[in-house]
Amino acid sequence: MEQKLAMWTGLDVTPGSGCGYIFKGDLNDEEWLVEVKSTRQKELVFDTAWFTKAAAQAKDKNKEFFAVLFGWDDRPDDFNGSSILFAAVPEELCDIEPKDPHISCGKAVTITEFLETLKNNEALILQGESVTIKIMTLDTYLEKCLDQS
Repeated sequence: MEQKLAMWTGLDVTPGSGCGYIFKGDLNDEEWLVEVKSTRQKELVFDTAWFTKAAAQAKDKNKEFFAVLFGWDDRPDDFNGSSILFAAVPEELCDIEPKDPHISCGKAVTITEFLETLKNNEALILQGESVTIKIMTLDTYLEKCLDQS
């Protein structure tokens, strides 16, 4: 998954990605540290610990921006096409104002729920105990966040 995302984002794959001893984060450049999480299951539970860990790692490495890219390696049988991927960024990042949709942390969120929630919105807000996160499709992240930094 890291190789695919490196190609799409233009970010570098971190040497020893997944090991953590060499450099934290899965993708990076001079400004960004990006953590990648993926699954092949029908449900994905977004864990705010991914986000707070990426924030701490970005600060340690003096990176101005950070994100968690997450999604499904393969769609279940009821979907056709390539992976469904999303980006999670700090609420204040990117020039996007989510309308209504909120999802609470700790809930298993299916592919269908993410797609339904994002259908008429560029982004949604994920509210956790100590963090508020903006979630969008990978395409929106590439256009409105990565290209704007």
